[in-house]
Amino acid sequence: MGQISVTPEELKQEAQVYIRSKDAIEAAIQEVNRMNDIIAQQWKGQAFQSYLEQYNQLYQN
Repeated sequence: MGQISVTPEELKQEAQVYIRSKDAIEAAIQEVNRMNDIIAQQWKGQAFQSYLEQYNQLYQN
């Protein structure tokens, strides 16, 4: 079995990188959702519905 060579403080620092990245990703998703709402006011029809279906499939995964 391998030896752990990282301190708890180093783990905490690295965890902050993941937390900041998660926050940035969530903010980007919110911005895309907001833009989709704006676009939906002007882009009507099957093309937009297809786009939304694809986006929602990706968003759920």
